[in-house]
Amino acid sequence: MQQFLLTIAQPRGQRKHDLRDIYMAENVEWIMWKRGEGSKAVVWAHNSHIADGVDNGTVDVLGHQLRKRFGESYFAIATVFGTGSYYAFPPDADEAGWTLELYDRKAIQADTFTAVLETLGNPNVFVDFRAVRAGSASLNCDLNAPMKIMSGAGAQRYPTATRLYDLGSKFDAVIYLDETSPIEWMATE
Repeated sequence: MQQFLLTIAQPRGQRKHDLRDIYMAENVEWIMWKRGEGSKAVVWAHNSHIADGVDNGTVDVLGHQLRKRFGESYFAIATVFGTGSYYAFPPDADEAGWTLELYDRKAIQADTFTAVLETLGNPNVFVDFRAVRAGSASLNCDLNAPMKIMSGAGAQRYPTATRLYDLGSKFDAVIYLDETSPIEWMATE
């Protein structure tokens, strides 16, 4: 509660984003400490949070915080999906309103890394970038370059069908999911 209150009290949005990821990392570290030596955890979050780097311009995100704390014991796995449906806020939510909308992705563009992953999937695939890097120095340059992937959503749907993203340089692996299905909302009474 104290972390939340301190975060929302910040006068600048950038500082709110910084504190949110710092506190997420502190909470993961606390959970690991409580569990004891040799414990393991899976943190499932949006790619922008679990990446090992800086995102949204200047935010030192959760994944980068965890890499600094746990070194190579932190294994960052990105998630990329092909087709399917998902809920997100619209890209222009400030103007259109913050109401979740259902979006459908019917096809994958052929010139994307998402299309490459689709050819490997059966229907899903796991690609270990860390192992590829260790096995082939020549592939490091390709992996570390921004990759064109199909856009999806964080809280908001991205405004473009594709985007360049640092999958290989910010992640140790990627999980490709061939098809997504929207959240099934529970009935409330």
